Amino acid sequence: MKYIIQISTLFDTYCDMEFGYIGRDIKTGELHYYAMLDKEGNYSSYCLTEFNINAIKQEKNCEWLICHLNHSNYKGGKEKDSELPEDILSLIPEMINKHLTYNKENGFPTEFITNNLANLSIEYTNNVSLFGDIIFECAYNGVINAIKIPISKYQWSNYNDLEKKYAEDMLLHEAGHFKVSNHKLDIKNKQLNIRVGFFNLIVNVEPIILANGDVFLKKDDENNLDNSKGRILEDVMNDFDCQQVNPDFNLIYPKVGHILNGLCDGRLQIARYYDDGIEELYESLSKIIKSRCMVDELLESIECVSQSDDFDYEENNNHMMEILNQYQKIKRNK
Repeated sequence: MKYIIQISTLFDTYCDMEFGYIGRDIKTGELHYYAMLDKEGNYSSYCLTEFNINAIKQEKNCEWLICHLNHSNYKGGKEKDSELPEDILSLIPEMINKHLTYNKENGFPTEFITNNLANLSIEYTNNVSLFGDIIFECAYNGVINAIKIPISKYQWSNYNDLEKKYAEDMLLHEAGHFKVSNHKLDIKNKQLNIRVGFFNLIVNVEPIILANGDVFLKKDDENNLDNSKGRILEDVMNDFDCQQVNPDFNLIYPKVGHILNGLCDGRLQIARYYDDGIEELYESLSKIIKSRCMVDELLESIECVSQSDDFDYEENNNHMMEILNQYQKIKRNK
């Protein structure tokens, strides 16, 4: 039995209707395509029939499928990577291998890297926001195990050395999230539990039994278990970890990860691989200042810095460093 998680909806913009889904096998990464058709070939939003996207003309309902696909958001392409530069596609395995080598040499787990590498998807994504800004940030999606990259061949050809180095650092950063990501399917409670380091996510799913016995997991909504606290801690410690992997990595959060890891006696880096890893931070810092609320305030101050603009960055950064320095001073004097 295969479990196929929904990764996108096939939508006909001309007819203004959903007519199918694209899913990915949560174990192998294999893509599957489904039309909202019953076994007689009639449209039904309650039924799914798999079809072969590469042999569409051989399908029983080929005219119906071709018509809707031509009016849809589906653009074709095996992994949506046709727009990506060859240099980027070759850099990704290089960055992942750097993390793998570092983990092996320093006794950190490697099984997540091995498991995720088997079904990793690399996808190009448009990098123009609704407001017209150019967005250069890559993003790792733990739900579908995909690295989404907003750099086209044309853009890459115009990048200078500094911009290419920044892109390389972004890929190392996303590979860092990739190496601590895993998932657990709780079919009884209709949930897919995703953990990317310290950040946890629950995806509610609606299981649909297919004619061949496989199960399609239609995504309902997503609930962040620890929301911003786990996310910001994961971002900071991934930042720290990336500089350990590559000393030339440009830190997003200078000093912060190093200080936090030191306050936890070096245990915070490995805690990214634990299901309840964020508790390592709370337990360690609560031994210095007996207050979990103080830890919350620290994490909130780091998040404020990450969201700051030029106007309030200095003030927010000073507040964060005051809290970190307070922890350091008390720990030294104990």
